[in-house]
Amino acid sequence: GMGLGGGLRFQEVFYWTENDLIQLALEPFVSYEPPAPGFFARFGFMLALDEQLGFGFDAGKVAAFRLTLGGKW
Repeated sequence: GMGLGGGLRFQEVFYWTENDLIQLALEPFVSYEPPAPGFFARFGFMLALDEQLGFGFDAGKVAAFRLTLGGKW
């Protein structure tokens, strides 16, 4: 009932004109969404998993923090 949660988001992007056709990313996140109308927030850490862009913890590879804020009514 307090609106706290979390999860794991898996994302893929398809490149039809490249040799490596699929790029993969993983985003663990925490979120807050109240049961009634009000403020919501989601904070995640996206890591690229593929050869070209990742692994996200390696130097020069892709890792990003992502924050979403908003309201519902």
